[in-house]
Amino acid sequence: MKSTQLRLKHLIMGLAMAAFFLTSIGSLWSGYGMNVDSIKENSLETNRVYAQKLATTATAYLEEAFQILGYSASNIESIMDDEAALDRETDRLKMQNNMFNSVIVSNAEGLVLSVSPPSVDVKGKYLTSEGGKEALSKKIPLVSKPYEGITGRLIIFISYPIFSAENEYLGMVAGTIEGKKCI
Repeated sequence: MKSTQLRLKHLIMGLAMAAFFLTSIGSLWSGYGMNVDSIKENSLETNRVYAQKLATTATAYLEEAFQILGYSASNIESIMDDEAALDRETDRLKMQNNMFNSVIVSNAEGLVLSVSPPSVDVKGKYLTSEGGKEALSKKIPLVSKPYEGITGRLIIFISYPIFSAENEYLGMVAGTIEGKKCI
């Protein structure tokens, strides 16, 4: 009889311990799942806030670029035939705040009249880039989609049209922003 009680006692203790361990494992598994979900939600929210901040910063940057190019376009209209004045204006735009890697002024046909820095050897040549062609055809302030330039780097072409007092399209002033080298 004592051995039956001993076995029953061990069986009850074993069952209680098994219930304890299974409950503990279930609690740990549930806690782990909740932590993973919480981390995912926090990461998504952090990324959303960061993306929103980047979008706001990019919008402000582009608005400033358009304001700078627009002001310059209104001044360039009167000096389109003065090569030295165009060169001074493109140099001023390039050096003003280091916003652009290069600055160009082209006529309505896409002939580059002035470029800064001069090492970008396109003066006297016609624009053939995706961004340049798009800007010439649309004749509106424009930000191109990123494309690979001849340097192998991604380029964004930001342009502003130049119109005469009679609203005749004379060309554009544009700046480029280069990214990292394409692989």
